[in-house]
This record gives sequence, C-alpha cells and structure tokens, in this order.
Amino acid sequence: NNNEITIDITLYSNWSLQDVDEPVKIQDYSEAPYGNPSPGLFDYKFDYLTGIVVPANNFYGVHLDVQYCEELPGTNNTPF
Repeated sequence: NNNEITIDITLYSNWSLQDVDEPVKIQDYSEAPYGNPSPGLFDYKFDYLTGIVVPANNFYGVHLDVQYCEELPGTNNTPF
C-alpha cells in the first residue's frame, strides 16, 4: 500500500523493550513537529519492534520504553 510504510527497529545487545503496555509509540507528521511532542499522545502504539505499519508521511516521532540488562558482578542473575 503506497499510503503506508513498514518500520523495523533494531536494539543493540543487552537492550530490550520494557515489560509495559505498548512500549513502542510512533506519530507521523506532514511537517516537522515543534518542541518535544508527548509520546503518550502518539496515535500508534505497539508491543513489538518489527513489521510496524504506519501511514506514510514526511516525519515521524518514535518513542521506545527500553531497558538495559547486564549481568551483576559475581552472579548469574540480571537485575531485572
């Protein structure tokens, strides 16, 4: 569909989405947004990183709720 695009987001090692509702938020804009738009008001919300389909437009705001996990020294556990 020419009116849509597909977005795939790749996180670096040890990064993952937080275990929250809709950690991926995207807003499309025909003109560049002014200031710092509120991600809570973004129209499109997802719980996955690949195959995200949104309307085709000129600009996008993308907000990710992510966490960085690393092994604690001297343990086999992560802090999360």
